[in-house]
Amino acid sequence: MGEANGDGRGAAAPPPRLAAGGLVAGGRYLLLEPHGGMAGQAFWRAHDKRLDRDVALTFVDPLPGEDPPGSATGVLDRTVALTGLYSDGLARVLDVIRGRAGGIVVSEWVPGRSLAAAAAATGGDAMDPDTAVTAVRPLADAAARAEERGLVLALDSPDRIRLTEDGRALLAFAGVGAAADTRGDVRGLGAVLYALLTDTWPLELPQGSDARETTDPRPAPAPRGDDDEVADPTSVRSGVPPEAAVLALRSLDGTSVSSAATVRSMVDAAPGAPLAAPASRPAPGRPSAEDRDTGDTAGTAWTPEPYTPPDAATQQRRWRIMAGTAAAAVVGIALLSAWLLGAFSDPTDDRPLPAQLDAIERAAQQSRSSEAAATESPVADAGGDTDPGEAREVSTPVEVADAAPWQPSSSPGTAENAASAGNVIDGDASTTWSTDTYRDQFGDGPSAYKPGLGLMLTLDEAAAPRRVVVRSTDDIRFEIRAADSASPTSLDDTRRLARGTVSGGSGTVDIDNPEESEYLLVWITRLDSSGPQAYQATVSEIVLTR
Repeated sequence: MGEANGDGRGAAAPPPRLAAGGLVAGGRYLLLEPHGGMAGQAFWRAHDKRLDRDVALTFVDPLPGEDPPGSATGVLDRTVALTGLYSDGLARVLDVIRGRAGGIVVSEWVPGRSLAAAAAATGGDAMDPDTAVTAVRPLADAAARAEERGLVLALDSPDRIRLTEDGRALLAFAGVGAAADTRGDVRGLGAVLYALLTDTWPLELPQGSDARETTDPRPAPAPRGDDDEVADPTSVRSGVPPEAAVLALRSLDGTSVSSAATVRSMVDAAPGAPLAAPASRPAPGRPSAEDRDTGDTAGTAWTPEPYTPPDAATQQRRWRIMAGTAAAAVVGIALLSAWLLGAFSDPTDDRPLPAQLDAIERAAQQSRSSEAAATESPVADAGGDTDPGEAREVSTPVEVADAAPWQPSSSPGTAENAASAGNVIDGDASTTWSTDTYRDQFGDGPSAYKPGLGLMLTLDEAAAPRRVVVRSTDDIRFEIRAADSASPTSLDDTRRLARGTVSGGSGTVDIDNPEESEYLLVWITRLDSSGPQAYQATVSEIVLTR
């Protein structure tokens, strides 16, 4: 990485220096036009006089009033990490130039349009939803790849996003601030899709955005309801299908989707979306994610190239996953299924989508509270491993110190929703952990995305539980397995002790040959169905006794 060539970036750059026609970095870069920014960052298109090419510059300065001025160094360090990340959704970071207190991130320039210009180009109507969803796919892929490496993109502003000439959304101006995290990237993906569908931006702009000049006007703020929730895209623009609206809102709310990989899969599962990265040509000078060869044949027309659907066999093999976790997941997916089937019982309900989901979620919470207060009966495994008539007298509780989602290292995606896993051992039936909602059932078949998903329990001390009770509002199948560590590599590194089924709110298994271990895995092998191609499991409590 290069060092600043005496351009004097020891403090926040005064506005006269960042002006079209100015020279920076020792006269190498000629500033052409501003593209927005925020406090501590300014985005510019510039021309590299040495290599005779256009580049994107992110000027990074200490935050206003900062003493000592160390924030810029952190931004540069985090952004340098993106230089090894290759994806069609990320403009390649070419260099990071460091000054005394700030610096410049140099990225390849992306011909095309800003997000604001692309969203406004529809002339008041919603962008074709297939085009909008397809556009977001490369950006979701970049965020997922970053997440896999423990990195973030900082998708916090519409100014950062551009659409290529063939319709791919990507991060054009990199600059990873201290507050950026993976959840913010997930929300940013939802915001980009929302903007393409409605020509409005649903998130608050970063502090200091208004002080940065833009070439294209930013999208207007998204309308909000009386409850201050972002309006359903279908009520903002005509022609937005409900499934595209759900895709945007579920990513936006910051809780229903746990990772960028899930968003990428949701995009893949959306009607008309590609099942792989769009088969578009890279922008001039831009290596593709697959072979990193330099492309120089990008199209000149703005309209994206027609999408050719994959054959049925390919489509069947690809995993599909829709959003939803925790309390709203079951009813949310049922609602989505009703939309897809056109099966709303009351077609006159014109409330915004968030209001409808909130109402149903409240009803579900009341239902769960009632069920938690009811007397629960043990349910034996249909496979015959347990028999209620032969239940042992086991009453000594086995204390559990920690619970975490687990899956084999060979499984795709992530072991989702780790933040809520502790809810299954908190003694409160109203708090839950949920899987994401999958388009295919768990298993070993060609259409299954995962063989299963588990909750790894770490006991206070090594013990040999003789009974396990799993409480859930879903009908699920599970196995109880002993493990030698909290993070085994594969399922073969665990030992099956019993199998069980949850039905009617609770499932109990008695372990015939208990094994003393500090780690116990509740391995979910079959999910409940909440609608067509919608499979999910929610667990409220796991209780161990001996």
